[in-house]
Amino acid sequence: GILGALVAVMLQWLLADIFQKKVSEFFGYPGIAISHMMALSGALIAVPLNWIFDRIPGFNKIEADSETIAKRFGFFGDTVVIGIIIGMIVGFLAKYDFAKAAQLGMATGAVMKIMPKMVAMFMEGLMPISQAAQELMSKKFAGREVFIGLDAAVSLGEPAVIAVGLVLVPITIALAIILPGNRILPFADLAVIPYIVCLFTAMCKGNIFRALIVGTVVMGLVLLMASTLAGLETPLAISAGVTIPKGATLIGNLDRANIITWLFIKLSTIFG
Repeated sequence: GILGALVAVMLQWLLADIFQKKVSEFFGYPGIAISHMMALSGALIAVPLNWIFDRIPGFNKIEADSETIAKRFGFFGDTVVIGIIIGMIVGFLAKYDFAKAAQLGMATGAVMKIMPKMVAMFMEGLMPISQAAQELMSKKFAGREVFIGLDAAVSLGEPAVIAVGLVLVPITIALAIILPGNRILPFADLAVIPYIVCLFTAMCKGNIFRALIVGTVVMGLVLLMASTLAGLETPLAISAGVTIPKGATLIGNLDRANIITWLFIKLSTIFG
């Protein structure tokens, strides 16, 4: 277990280095790398899919980033308005009445407006620490460029990430119902979807249309991987004192159901 964890962490750092430039440019965080396994796994899947998208005539011309949407749709392309619309749609899909759906829409619009400012303030305070750490590490490791690894939470200030994450909530629920082989009904873990989508949204350069297609593929794989891991996770959860909900037989988790962790677990099962 320790050996597998060490190899997985080294792979995680390697991927964080590989994706650092694109991630840093997209989010505007110089010297920062996101070293979150769940997010890095989504980026891995986005690379080959984007390669395919770039070679599909017509499809490769579709621009759907936040700025393009705002220009084309004017008032309805505003971040707050998009948030209100997405929130209300999610509310109606959850069978809320109009008042509750409108309340959810307003809350979502507020989050999409306020969250970027909050993250920007956080990063403004963090950057001096990051720069000081980089200077110290550069002295210790002369000639090497050193990045500061952070959690995927710092990416939630990007409106495209929030938009893709919110739209993928109903898509994930629909996939859970129709996807052959899936045994997971996601509930609490729906809140982690923005962390899963953040880096592949960056790989798609903020193109919400592309990111939603990639996200549908990723979430389908996440559900299937979570289903195959549930048999291992359930005894661990029970030993930790977790009570299985009435009517359920297994406990699953979307957070750890990423392709890197899943492959390591499967390999350890084969050779263990």
